[in-house]
Amino acid sequence: MNVSMKFGRDVLELQLPDQHFARHIRFAEQSTGERSASDWVQKSVEELRSSGFFSAARDRVVGLLLADSTRERTFEGYLPTLQAAAETAEELRVFVCTGTHDPESAENAELGETLRERLRQLSITATVTVHDARSTDHVHVATTTHGTPVEFHEAALECETFLVLANMKVHYFAGYSNPVKYYLPGLCSLETARSNHSLTFDERSTFGQHPWHPNPECRDNPLAEDMVDGFELLIGAREHFALAVVGSIESPLWCGGGRTEDVAGEAMEVIDRVSRLEVEPSRFLVVSPGGHPHDESLYTAQRALELTRAAVESGGEVLFLAACPNGVGSEAARRNFFDPLTRDLTEVCRKPEGAYVMYSHKAYKFGLYLTGLDRVHALSELPADELASIHLAPASSAQAVLDDWIRRAGPNDLVTFIDDASKFALCSKA
Repeated sequence: MNVSMKFGRDVLELQLPDQHFARHIRFAEQSTGERSASDWVQKSVEELRSSGFFSAARDRVVGLLLADSTRERTFEGYLPTLQAAAETAEELRVFVCTGTHDPESAENAELGETLRERLRQLSITATVTVHDARSTDHVHVATTTHGTPVEFHEAALECETFLVLANMKVHYFAGYSNPVKYYLPGLCSLETARSNHSLTFDERSTFGQHPWHPNPECRDNPLAEDMVDGFELLIGAREHFALAVVGSIESPLWCGGGRTEDVAGEAMEVIDRVSRLEVEPSRFLVVSPGGHPHDESLYTAQRALELTRAAVESGGEVLFLAACPNGVGSEAARRNFFDPLTRDLTEVCRKPEGAYVMYSHKAYKFGLYLTGLDRVHALSELPADELASIHLAPASSAQAVLDDWIRRAGPNDLVTFIDDASKFALCSKA
């Protein structure tokens, strides 16, 4: 059996005996119909138009919200639409919604320049701002019912109409990556993000739950509720819209356009159909977040493990394929996520007391993940001593780990492969 798995910008070719192969799960194999990519995009643009976006944009300051470099890009597929919006609006302001991510990373700097160049090529006049949560360019708007201070980017607050270009998928504590996240924490201060993220320790803050979900049984998520509350406080009476993609803009499984809540709700139902799978756990599991940009850093890649935990037996072994060319992540991520993981796992798995420290939830969740397994091997560009320091087993090659598993495997021990793991939410079969 030959299996291809994404790793950074490369593809690894792996082999194992047929009798030990369980399943190869890939997002590209999901389907929502026979539409071509251009048909999907055209459909979403028509929906955006009929929802009243261009009327709402006329002679107004329009804020266009885009994902940063840690997410798949969607703007290329919608450039003609952006051109039409710019011609309609009084002013177009483009924001790269970094949230707590590093605005000065090489990838975000490159994204900002790419946006400016593409807009120039189309003669679109617009400002491009890469958001910095640590700056002083924030205005206090209100406080949510959970006590989160909503401090929003000042230049974005001046916009009169908003349009988000969102790539939507499951999210392991916000329920779904969705248009609301582009506002909060996307364009908010670090303190806003810190307060909101403190709700990750509530077990109800998990994937598949969001207050905008069409199914009332899938709306209980305190962290997502706080995000929506903050969004509604800062947006006020202004009109807001979204163009959303499930999959990639080059090969979408679904696209939709229109009023933000309507688009997000429809996308959540699509995501549930293509992402929430029941699996039979196996002794061995190979996990890839899906290559670049989903494994650009350990901070970004880690979510793939959380979303696919159900696919491996308790006491089993995992091979984690995460290139991490940007290392652990930001300095704050190293300090509050990576460094705590170097402690004894008993200590790591103890819920932090006192005021929430940004990124500490990731160390806690990673610690819980590790304690339920015999070993987690990691193939990565991170130094071997760093991997070992956080209780991971450095792998010199993926094939070598597979070969060792097969040597030790019993006749009923199987290997499951999951590519694009950051887009799935797996559950064990009842």
